[in-house]
Amino acid sequence: MGQPRNKKFGIVFDLGGTLTVRTPDDFDYSGPWREYLAQSGSETESTKHLARIQRAEKKTYHDCLQIQKSYRIVDILRMAKVPYLAQAVQAYKNSWEVFTVIDDETREVLSQLKQYGHTLGIISNTIWPGAWHQEFLKRDGVHDMFDAMLFSSEFLVTKPSPKIFLECVKLMGFTSPRNVFFVGDRIEEDIRGANRAGLRSVLFDPNYEAERHSSDTETRPDHVIREITEILDLTSHFRRT
Repeated sequence: MGQPRNKKFGIVFDLGGTLTVRTPDDFDYSGPWREYLAQSGSETESTKHLARIQRAEKKTYHDCLQIQKSYRIVDILRMAKVPYLAQAVQAYKNSWEVFTVIDDETREVLSQLKQYGHTLGIISNTIWPGAWHQEFLKRDGVHDMFDAMLFSSEFLVTKPSPKIFLECVKLMGFTSPRNVFFVGDRIEEDIRGANRAGLRSVLFDPNYEAERHSSDTETRPDHVIREITEILDLTSHFRRT
């Protein structure tokens, strides 16, 4: 016999760039740190501090991919030997806020998935406190749609480690990861991690070109969507098979 009709699934999303609006291709990622440093010292000191912060960030990204080690803002500042200042952290946060928005179309997709009875989750690699993300999710009216949220700054493990994916599966109440989809926009963190953990991997990439990606099965998505609305059709197909 086939699976029961109208089967319910878990659907876990990456946050930045998947659920939230994307940063432009020419976005200057040093900008938020410049805002931080503008609050904390002279221009000469800021130039030196920025260079050290960028080196620290490079290490954190390397460790994220290679050993799945998580970092927080305070860790980056400590590595860069830059003082932690609350008002400067607020300036840093404010400069990012425009890119934390979940737009109306995505909000409607989440709402429909909940109406279909699916369980929703978030896994995010982030140096921010989880409270920041939850604040922005509440602002956009979607916080209560999620049944599980894991932020690497608190879980202390990053994607692509299977641990963070399997923990989310467990929190959502599923025993089999194959009953859970993971939707993300990054091959290395999202697709590799979801595949390692046994979830159904969904790459969200408006410009996806299959030939650009390797034949490595760990980085080959099970499905590709180019619009966030396509997750509705994808899950609808599986609900009725």
